[in-house]
Amino acid sequence: MKKNIAIITGGDSSEVVISLKSAGQVRQHIDTDKYEAYLVYIREDDWHVKTGRDDEVEIPVDKNNFSFNLQGRELRFDYAFIAMHGPPGEDGKLQAYFDLLHIPYSSSGVLSLALTFNKYACKNILSQAGIRSADAFLIKRSMKWGAGTIIKKTGLPCFIKPNSGGSSFGVSKISQAGDLAAAVNKALEEDSEVLVESFIPGREFTCGALKLSGREFTFP
Repeated sequence: MKKNIAIITGGDSSEVVISLKSAGQVRQHIDTDKYEAYLVYIREDDWHVKTGRDDEVEIPVDKNNFSFNLQGRELRFDYAFIAMHGPPGEDGKLQAYFDLLHIPYSSSGVLSLALTFNKYACKNILSQAGIRSADAFLIKRSMKWGAGTIIKKTGLPCFIKPNSGGSSFGVSKISQAGDLAAAVNKALEEDSEVLVESFIPGREFTCGALKLSGREFTFP
């Protein structure tokens, strides 16, 4: 019998639009000779499976066991492919749910995701390991802050970004201290905490890593 695969998309942030594109790519290229793939949309309390020719049919997901009813029979998932960007798919919350249900999934585990999704917490952990990163200042929504204090630490130009978030939503680069307030307010639309980081000129590199069946692969 084919394994039932849940391709998880949606999310509770602006990155939902990116998640839908990623999930569509996964569904397009998955081996349908081996797997029955279903698009599972999760956003806040709305959990449903999209079916039909144009995904026009939405079937509610039973959160108690992560199943859904298809033509009178209960279908459960054997695996979750997490194509979600942002919370709860990138911060470990969804993974904790799957751990409780003993459903395997494609991403890292709860602890590593929780630590790395919070940029400021991740920077502190890296610092303890002797890994350098850009000088930074954390602003919380309830804080009173002064541009002079922040710029003194980070310098100009600097980047302002949501502390927890991605896909460049709410991100600004400024070269004048007078632009800081507007940039912070923009980032606060995405998150309750804002990270201000110094600008580091240079080229950007990404190095992927994959752990599969006990083996570790590091990509070029």
